[in-house]
Amino acid sequence: MALLTTVSDTILLAAKREVKFFNSDGTNVQHLLLPAFDPKNTKQSNDIEDDDERSEEPAKRLISQKEESVIQNIAVSPNGHLLVITTTGDKLVYTYKILATEKQELVSKRTLPRISSAIAFSSDSKYFYIADKTGDCYEFSCENVDLAGKWILGHLSMVLDVLATQDLRFIITCDRDEKIRVTNYPATHLIETYCLGHTEYVSAISFLPTNANQVLVSVSGDKMLKIWSYIDGVLLFDYALPSAGLKMILRKINETTSHVAVTLYKETNLIICEIEQASDQTFTVKLISEHNFKDCKEITSLVFENDGNILLASVNTNNSVDVQRLIFTSDKYVECDSVELNKNLGDMVLDLQYNFENISMLFKKRYDNIKDYHERKKRRIEDQKQNSYNIL
Repeated sequence: MALLTTVSDTILLAAKREVKFFNSDGTNVQHLLLPAFDPKNTKQSNDIEDDDERSEEPAKRLISQKEESVIQNIAVSPNGHLLVITTTGDKLVYTYKILATEKQELVSKRTLPRISSAIAFSSDSKYFYIADKTGDCYEFSCENVDLAGKWILGHLSMVLDVLATQDLRFIITCDRDEKIRVTNYPATHLIETYCLGHTEYVSAISFLPTNANQVLVSVSGDKMLKIWSYIDGVLLFDYALPSAGLKMILRKINETTSHVAVTLYKETNLIICEIEQASDQTFTVKLISEHNFKDCKEITSLVFENDGNILLASVNTNNSVDVQRLIFTSDKYVECDSVELNKNLGDMVLDLQYNFENISMLFKKRYDNIKDYHERKKRRIEDQKQNSYNIL
């Protein structure tokens, strides 16, 4: 889920079916409300077709879900001209033209087969790519908005993040089954390589800003941050996290140094590290700061602002949206309450069952098939001994 992004000095924050535009000082500039949704005009999902033939209950659940259809992800094109929004229950992709002083213009409304899990744009802003929760990835045109999404690749498990390289030679995806896949583009039937080494879901991938053409950074539920040469699938460096990784952003500080912020599962909310790259492709990672935010149930999104500060949106224990800003001063990040910004959020509330129970579903489920066998064997042996005693 990505509900926060920026374009130039404007902050975009989404909740339910609305997106608010703020200046960096928290002044509310614009407000975008998605068209009203009518569940009667939406086809039923293929996910429940078989159940629907056997029972009326799935159809009732479907209507309930669609009545609560909300924004799942938002993303802005690299040139800052387009805003893409995906929704849950109705599974739609809205494309808006971003206008400076006027109401945002709806360019297209297209359908998705499944709920989206991630959005990425091509570097030339001509295409965007949407991964979904069944493992498929689709290409959408930004110029020919009448074209439906084109299927380009698929995984056997949920795709959690997607990237397109700067030169558009590869599409890189990561999934719940520990894999990072590097796929040729546009000939996506050819897989270039895999980056293998994580032992739990890979939740986020990003190019290292100091060497985006060759180096990829990933975080995973196995409590590891890994650095890869993604073209040949070679692990270059790994770093242990305090807890399972969820979301990640990176920013270039200078030609050899980058900062990475990682949100974590359950324990510390956020850590920020410095990645130093030497000329011989060796790396060092140093922890800069750790942050725990009061009453924070989950950090839904985070971004680097143009001035190097970190802006993050979170859901508190009341399911309301909060915004925090971390100010970068010399060599550390200092927490700063975004009072004006939070004051203008109004009643932005996330009525979603999106919490740590859902995130825990990403972890592998381990079953002990041997324990039950040994228990049965033990009882059988005891019964055999008892029968022997009875015969004697």
